[in-house]
Amino acid sequence: MTRPMTKSMTRSLARASSMTSAPASSLTLAPASSSTTTLRLLAAAAAIAGLAACGPEPEAQTAAKPPPPPPTATAPTPPPPPPEPTPEQHKEAAKAAIDAKDWAKAKSELDAVLAKDPNDVAALKMQAEIATGQNDSVGATDGYYKAAKADAGKDEVLALAAAQGLWAHRRYDDLIGLMQTVTKAHDKSMAAWMYLGMGQYAKQDYAAAAETYTTLTNAFGDEPQLWAELALAQASAGKSDEAKKSAKTALDKWNEARNPKSTKEVKLGKGADEIAMIARAYRRAGDAKAAEGALAKYVVPKDEAAPMLDVERGFARLASKDGKGAAAQADKASKVAGEGFAPAHLLKAAVAAQGKKADEAKTHLAAYDKTTTEPSKLAWERKWVDDLLAGGGEAPKAGAPKAGAPKGGTTKPAAGAPAGGAKPAPGGKK
Repeated sequence: MTRPMTKSMTRSLARASSMTSAPASSLTLAPASSSTTTLRLLAAAAAIAGLAACGPEPEAQTAAKPPPPPPTATAPTPPPPPPEPTPEQHKEAAKAAIDAKDWAKAKSELDAVLAKDPNDVAALKMQAEIATGQNDSVGATDGYYKAAKADAGKDEVLALAAAQGLWAHRRYDDLIGLMQTVTKAHDKSMAAWMYLGMGQYAKQDYAAAAETYTTLTNAFGDEPQLWAELALAQASAGKSDEAKKSAKTALDKWNEARNPKSTKEVKLGKGADEIAMIARAYRRAGDAKAAEGALAKYVVPKDEAAPMLDVERGFARLASKDGKGAAAQADKASKVAGEGFAPAHLLKAAVAAQGKKADEAKTHLAAYDKTTTEPSKLAWERKWVDDLLAGGGEAPKAGAPKAGAPKGGTTKPAAGAPAGGAKPAPGGKK
């Protein structure tokens, strides 16, 4: 291996060069011994030999850069996803699915809408339509109720559809709350005001019901049923004198409506149901004689059955302490309507309770509670029987039943039946 040339080597080389380049004659001029000369020559030769052995200094080597990697293959950019359907497109798809009775598809489309806007009225309404198509009355009622609430009662037809279901399923608090909203938006709606009164009456808030029916009679003064409902609410609230006056007006309107020469239009009833309500109001107000007089106004046609008139006549006779006559009317009602006729069982329970036959009374009460479809209709009388069994008076004090859900009634009530037992107002503004 060769060594690099140092500075000392360079000086030696220079000196050697100077010595070798001098002429031979000059060597003889220097006064030196032969031994000295010999040493200088040897040193010069060694320097020249070392220079030859070293050779040129090698250049510094740098590491070579690695070659660039080959280009990597890239996947093609996928196309963008299709745009998400709009709520309107979801609802259109749901409507088509409902028409095709594809309930699962319709529900999926509506769920997508309601996930973003839980108060979408149209979507909630279609949910109710799906439940209706599947014979799910509970789901349909809930759907219409939610839709009507989200709509704040502006769509009267929608609100009344909800009211019918709420009444049928005895959701009285929801019914009252919804109808309070609807009557603000539609203050001329007979049906909305009636459903409000029905809910209040069913909750045994008789004072509030009386106020509602006062509003109705002021707006629709020719309707016998509305006056009868008012009289019932007043009597049940303990306002006996007011109840008797309203009952008399109801009877007058009833007679007028049935007059063939009358030109006044009556949208509600003017038959046996209304007379039964008028008689009940008179009796609850403490006038059993007037109750019997009202019942006598209606002559039952041979081809018609009116078992409720028999029951009301029986209660009136019981109030007049005619237990035997009351029992006969109960038997007559059962014969006409069948042994499952709930009001007849309640009348029989009252007769037994007044006769101090507690076990018999309790048996009929159990039958009544099991079969009644309208517990609010005779809640006052149901309380009467309880008072008799407890050793109370022969009749409950006016307004005695406490507020709250009436007893009995495991069978679903007929949809739309008002508190007094007659038919509800037709839908829409009246």
